[in-house]
Amino acid sequence: MSRKVKVTDTEIRTNGVNWFQEWFGLDYLRLYPHRDEAEAQRQVVFLVDLLPKAASLEVLDIGCGDGRHLAALSRAGLAATGLDLSAPLLQRAAARPENLRLVRSDMRLLPFATGRFGALTSFFTSFGYFPSDEDHVALATEFRRVTRTNGFLFIDFLNESVVRRELPRTTYSEDEHARYEQRRSLSADGLRVEKHITIVEKQTGRERCYVESVRLYTKHDLELILMRSGYTIAELWGDFTGQPPSSVAPRLLILAQAHEHSLPR
Repeated sequence: MSRKVKVTDTEIRTNGVNWFQEWFGLDYLRLYPHRDEAEAQRQVVFLVDLLPKAASLEVLDIGCGDGRHLAALSRAGLAATGLDLSAPLLQRAAARPENLRLVRSDMRLLPFATGRFGALTSFFTSFGYFPSDEDHVALATEFRRVTRTNGFLFIDFLNESVVRRELPRTTYSEDEHARYEQRRSLSADGLRVEKHITIVEKQTGRERCYVESVRLYTKHDLELILMRSGYTIAELWGDFTGQPPSSVAPRLLILAQAHEHSLPR
């Protein structure tokens, strides 16, 4: 007997089509095959070991995609819900055997009650997508709204200094189905890293093009955004082995705790 998983849809209040509305689909999964189940499992184990009374937390995984981290959170015994904007990725998540709880929504308008979650997670650079710094303060404030007081927000972000120093301009790859070209650059104002992706199907020659654009925030920038939004920085790391943040660490991992008496209305 087949199992149906309900995907709830809410209004997306944006004008036109943004890059993140087009890109996060099945082509996205094909471009990142190395972002696999084993990686997600290791990353979730790292996080769960840090959270106090993790087994009792209700967790929201923001930008859950096809559910690889969400499934690992569920296997760890947490009451986890996944939220994403991409219908194709959510359908992939719904096909998993863990009976995942899934919601389709823009992350800026979370369809949940104030203070519902003990922890929010944002894996694999699911932050920095929007045009302005105030957009990201508003986003983090919305995260804070649904985080209970003394609850946690975990953000897995890129290391801005490494991106600026080591950005590979153009790379090529292929699989049995298609060839992939990725052209990377900094925006004209130097505030964003942008990627232009071209996919050419081998059998038909059909070409599809996409864009990624992520704001380059320093550690200090993100600390200020989170503090303005009602969080206190609890811990920082440079990768999922627990090394400290540095100019050469591959990632910037932030664990922030929601302020007492600062719940946005």
